[in-house]
Amino acid sequence: MSRKTFYAAALMLTCVVTAGCTDSPVTKQYPKVPADSAQSAPTVEPVSAPLSDYGKYMPLKRQSEMVTLGNHQTYNLSPFFTGQSVLIAPDYLYQQSIYCRHVKQTSDTASKSYIYRYSQGSNDNQVLHTVNRTIGMMTGISHYLFWVESNPTKSGQKWTIRSMDLKTGNIDTLDQGISRYNTAIPYLDASSKRISWMTQEATPTRTKVV
Repeated sequence: MSRKTFYAAALMLTCVVTAGCTDSPVTKQYPKVPADSAQSAPTVEPVSAPLSDYGKYMPLKRQSEMVTLGNHQTYNLSPFFTGQSVLIAPDYLYQQSIYCRHVKQTSDTASKSYIYRYSQGSNDNQVLHTVNRTIGMMTGISHYLFWVESNPTKSGQKWTIRSMDLKTGNIDTLDQGISRYNTAIPYLDASSKRISWMTQEATPTRTKVV
């Protein structure tokens, strides 16, 4: 028998033996898992509520009844501004007096501002300060008033921050500058003990907040 024939006969014998084994069931063996490994396997907790419930709105409940701020009073200031178009809002209250400002437009580019003190007891209106500029805002801390004066110039909005001691009437200048390239003038932020503000230094391509 040649070597090529021997290989063919061996291959046929292998096929016959293998074909005879296909009739017996085959059982797949799995490795056994130790008991401690089975106990340390992570567990999945059931979800307490369906996910669809989380998208629903929850109505808000009132925790307390409405609280009143006390009795309110009205004051007629029209006798003090007869013949003028006045828009006045109280800016600061101190020791039964109301401090407010009034801006009067004198031309297309100029204005005149007034700071008033209205005394509730005597029912009179006193002018504390007058300036040929616009007072954009005013606030106060204790017996001090603070406000920002501004007027337009060719280079921008020229502004000055001033303060007044209500006990002495003295006026001081705290800061001044020019808001260029459409930047805003300073806005005063008052707390119980201090006054603060931010300024903007602008160039044609950059603005720096100080």
